[in-house]
Amino acid sequence: MQENLQPAIDAKKRIWMYTGYAALAVILALVVSLSVMESYKSRAEEQSDRVLLALAQEMQSELVFALRTYDGIHKNGADFDGAILPSVKQHLNTAMAINNILVSGYGSEYSVLDTGIYNRVEQFYSEYALAKKTSRSTDEAMALLDKCMRELETVVLTRFEANGAIILE
Repeated sequence: MQENLQPAIDAKKRIWMYTGYAALAVILALVVSLSVMESYKSRAEEQSDRVLLALAQEMQSELVFALRTYDGIHKNGADFDGAILPSVKQHLNTAMAINNILVSGYGSEYSVLDTGIYNRVEQFYSEYALAKKTSRSTDEAMALLDKCMRELETVVLTRFEANGAIILE
């Protein structure tokens, strides 16, 4: 009788042993899967950080180019209407587009340009065009543009780190 029970006990031990091995294999597979997923997540975060920095650097460059171009109005023989204004507008439009991408992708805390500055620049372009069209003085419009450009200069100096990263408020 004892001999008949021994194979049954051995079979039960093997079943429990195989169950233990299977559980260990499942746990090991989960650990490996989690570490692989963590690695992918880490790489995705690093890639996201690189994209954020590249966008911020490009926006900073566009703002600096707009400011440098605007500063060209004080040079003798500067083509204000034909070269300076269109270039400033192009750089500001590009900076605003990048700002919108940052807000859409990373949240409003990454907004460097508020719509107020952009709207005032657009207001300048409208007032300047109207003054030119009606042969009036462009002094008021130019004062508005000068104020906007000084605001943008402050933004460049206060919202970007030396490497171009955005300083969050």
